[in-house]
Amino acid sequence: MTRLHLAMVDSSYNEVESTNAAVGNTLVDGGGIKWDHHSPFEGLSEEEIQQLSLDEYSTRMENAMESNAFRVATDLACRVDDAPGPGGDFMKAHVTPKQDRQFFFDKAYLDRFVAASKSQKTAVPGHAYYMKLQQFIDNHYEIGDLFMEYLKFDCKERLGHCCDFCCDRDWVSYPLQRIPRPLPDYTKLPNYHYLLVKNVSLLDSQGNPHKIDDYQSF
Repeated sequence: MTRLHLAMVDSSYNEVESTNAAVGNTLVDGGGIKWDHHSPFEGLSEEEIQQLSLDEYSTRMENAMESNAFRVATDLACRVDDAPGPGGDFMKAHVTPKQDRQFFFDKAYLDRFVAASKSQKTAVPGHAYYMKLQQFIDNHYEIGDLFMEYLKFDCKERLGHCCDFCCDRDWVSYPLQRIPRPLPDYTKLPNYHYLLVKNVSLLDSQGNPHKIDDYQSF
């Protein structure tokens, strides 16, 4: 199970804030960062530079800017990679490949699929693949305003049977269940506290699952 959760008005112990602080401590080491790794006029003579058109000049400037940005991002990632993390562990850093080198190259079609109405989605190239992904998300994820939670085999609860993905990949350890919603501890009023997660039920007082965004302003 994977849970990604962002919390508003949280303390410095929030993992996101702590990670950002750890990254900042790693980068602010007193050393400078070189930017001009690539010149827009590499390999050109003065005469060739003078003969460039405005479009050629702009293209070279943009390409140099992009190349320098990726080089600097790589240098920063090398600083952060394996640096001490907020939990006493070590951080991992990666640089997203350039768009023309990314594994997924169908952004235009995916944008069209997301924007299309339900009746028009089947007209988008690749719709069968996108619909399969959407169905997997619908059958395994709970998505709220501030969190996204995936649970393997949750398809059994929603469909009455396990999907092909889950049937072919059984639990390798103890089966998990969803993380209970954060609920207020009214015994602590007038101070604001939340119940320990071990004391929170997955169901409300009526025996129904809590709504996805119950008590999300914590």
